[in-house]
Amino acid sequence: MKHAVEMIQDAIQQGANIICLQELFASPYFPAHRMSKVKAIAEHAESIPGPITNTLAEISRKAKIVIVGGSIYERDETGEQDHFFNSSPIIDNGRIVAVHRKAHIPNDPGYTERTYFEPGDRAVTVAQTSKGKIGVGICFDQWFPEVGSMASRKGAELLVYPTAIGETSEQVVGAIERDNGFWHVKLQNALKGQAAMGNMFVAMVNRVGYEGETRFFGGSAIYNYNGETMKQIGSRREGIAIEDCKISLAQTLKDAWMFNDLRRPELYGDDDNNS
Repeated sequence: MKHAVEMIQDAIQQGANIICLQELFASPYFPAHRMSKVKAIAEHAESIPGPITNTLAEISRKAKIVIVGGSIYERDETGEQDHFFNSSPIIDNGRIVAVHRKAHIPNDPGYTERTYFEPGDRAVTVAQTSKGKIGVGICFDQWFPEVGSMASRKGAELLVYPTAIGETSEQVVGAIERDNGFWHVKLQNALKGQAAMGNMFVAMVNRVGYEGETRFFGGSAIYNYNGETMKQIGSRREGIAIEDCKISLAQTLKDAWMFNDLRRPELYGDDDNNS
């Protein structure tokens, strides 16, 4: 957490108005460590608001910026029993304006997240902030085209993905020709497509380094509305990707291209007969 605060302050010094952290930034990526759920809850789960969001909110308030707080192992205590989510708070000028709970939960080798997280009830969360309309998904959410499409239709000017993705040893996942080892290429292309088709900026903020059997490949990047890479960090080092994004241009582009206005949702059902 101390290191994250230092990096946030560095970004503020560089002029950042919207800052996004990576998935589960304040803890180990415990699904890669095969930690028991009981231990993970005891060591890492907390409520929203809670200590992590309080720290981020104070920075946001003082600097008058928006912070997308990566994601947190959220303990929801509002019902008769506790529920646990992988959740991303959107904080604007010290106030939590929305929380996205990861909707798509993987259960792959090295990413056994269903052990720990319940799925959220929204594919994507879009919030109006003082710096623009921001959409948020978390990591695995980014592989589903409906997420980018919904974010665009809800008016997102910038869509951000706190992420924890890397490569797991072939002994764990099994060898698939030209798959493991090329995920970073697949991911970049998926995000570029969302940016171009959604006429919005897209940013991905990834972990870096080895944890358990996984090497997180970093590569945090910002893509513009044409799907072009504006800024990208190298795959093996941490850092800050910062760029001047005129996100207010997004709605003008949406109006000009009319992708959202000319949709044919009656043709897009998942029914196999609708072919």
